[in-house]
Amino acid sequence: MSQTVLSIKDLKKNYGKKVVLKNITIDIKEGERIAIVGPNGSGKTTFCEAIAGIIQYNSGNIEKAKNLVIGMQLQGTESPKKVKVWDLIRYYLDSFQLNMSDAELSEMFKKFAVNEVIDKDISALSGGQKQKVNILLSIINDPDLLILDELGNGLDIEIVDTIYNNLTNFLKDEKKTLILVSHNMEEIQNFSQRIFFINDGEIISIHNTKNVIKEYGNVREFVRAKFKEYKVDSYDVSDQKGIDENAEWVKDRKKRK
Repeated sequence: MSQTVLSIKDLKKNYGKKVVLKNITIDIKEGERIAIVGPNGSGKTTFCEAIAGIIQYNSGNIEKAKNLVIGMQLQGTESPKKVKVWDLIRYYLDSFQLNMSDAELSEMFKKFAVNEVIDKDISALSGGQKQKVNILLSIINDPDLLILDELGNGLDIEIVDTIYNNLTNFLKDEKKTLILVSHNMEEIQNFSQRIFFINDGEIISIHNTKNVIKEYGNVREFVRAKFKEYKVDSYDVSDQKGIDENAEWVKDRKKRK
């Protein structure tokens, strides 16, 4: 039986009088792939930040497995100015005391398609270029738990395929645990095993992704139906258009079905 990597009990978080998270109690096992969906402002990102230790919560408890290593990519993270991509990568390598040969570094840059921006100021990069750097940094320390917030949001299909290929390769290790926050139904359908619905700071329901697809045909229709049931307004679901059916991550997912 897989060990529990996260045991969360009665988690609460306030910003002043505004309650952002309330009464969240959940266990996540090693190797689980979790998708978190919910309307904007429902507490999804705050929940992830609390797990990663980026913010303090007001009450409750988050118990983590011993020596659990967490990697996280956040949506809309502000980039430091006058810092080159290579300098930022080197900072991460030094922080985690990672020693990589020139050949290993070259292969990593090629794998994440950041060769062309390695000597550029990170604040001057496009959204897609920054996202490729962010995903590289989130897994550079080979985390046990990877947290991704709106991974492919608004990115060109070529960049999305590169990112998804790298994520697929990372998740080939079945002990790796994933928490994915997304409005993109393609991501949720292909990368999750369970779906957590968050609304108004609470996890209101949990569903098995395979059962969802079996009953509704796809995750998109399920999400629409459930949030109509829960009377949640203005929830935008999106699909990644123009998916390359020959992309490595697509072929890998088809093999696993």
